[in-house]
Amino acid sequence: MGYRGKTVEQQRARELRAESWTLAEIADELGVSRSSASVWVRDVVFDPKPRQRPIFRNPSSLHLKKLAEIEAADEWGGSSSPRSPSRPSSPPALRSTRARVRSGITR
Repeated sequence: MGYRGKTVEQQRARELRAESWTLAEIADELGVSRSSASVWVRDVVFDPKPRQRPIFRNPSSLHLKKLAEIEAADEWGGSSSPRSPSRPSSPPALRSTRARVRSGITR
């Protein structure tokens, strides 16, 4: 029979995965690589934990600018029907970018 090393760790990994532990958590707990943990638990059925989104306490100016662009695009997208003559052909953020490119301004 072939090499069957770390059978205790393999069984423990399967138990932890069934409890919805992440691969990184299992690997850290057992002192093995994530790839080993992944191979050991690949057929274990589990309910994934919801991902935690980072909370930006002090967002950078670039992040705030991007959020403003997204909001403007959302407003533009919901303002009227796509064939309305009063609606511009592109969202405000893209129009300003295109204008800068046309004028030779790169930033």
